[in-house]
Amino acid sequence: MHPRPVRAFALALLAVTVAAGLASAARPLPMYVIAAARLDAANLAPGKTVQAFCDGYLAGQGSAFAYQGLSYVALDVQGDDPEAAGRDGCREGERVCFTAGGFFAAEHTIWHEGSSLGSWAAPFSLTASSAPAAPIPPALAIARDGTNVRLTWQHTAPNTAYQLWQGTTPYFNPGGPKTALLAAPAAPNPCGTLSQTTPAAFGDPNANTFYLVYISGGNDAWAVSNRTGVFSFAIQPGN
Repeated sequence: MHPRPVRAFALALLAVTVAAGLASAARPLPMYVIAAARLDAANLAPGKTVQAFCDGYLAGQGSAFAYQGLSYVALDVQGDDPEAAGRDGCREGERVCFTAGGFFAAEHTIWHEGSSLGSWAAPFSLTASSAPAAPIPPALAIARDGTNVRLTWQHTAPNTAYQLWQGTTPYFNPGGPKTALLAAPAAPNPCGTLSQTTPAAFGDPNANTFYLVYISGGNDAWAVSNRTGVFSFAIQPGN
């Protein structure tokens, strides 16, 4: 083969390799958010920070500024770089939670790569309060994981602490007879998914187990999630 075609082929192969390397290292496109923020029923003070989180990880932030009688903020909510060490952003379909001036906002959204939320004419509304608020019961989900069950729920502000309890009857009282505290995980502020895996006896009517989450919030208030469990019953002959 002539040297010139060989060099051309080598350069073309190098270009393809470099392009493929650059493509694989590309960070996901961020979600762009334009929001109007309020704290304690008033516009967020200019210069105060609005932050966006996914699963407890800071994914974006911006400073508030006055515009057309509102307090606006524009920020990129970054995606998680799959090639970076550790977590540094949101993943597709994850919940995005916000703080305004350091306090949890009531609103949230779902992260999608390259999407946008709000506009200058119609901003996404963020409302936060510095006052303690009552806890919000989460939806406790259960799934089989081999010989175990995996219990999951979404953390939401203003919840501050959780206790996952197990009992042997559907309507057990936490701390009562035949109950056990399985976990007391820390809240991944301001939002995120919590989960716990625990052994379970499948197909044994004498070993039914039920679960709930006890939640604390502002002013030492408590709330209780839905109840779920693993239960079986024996089939009686003739029935």
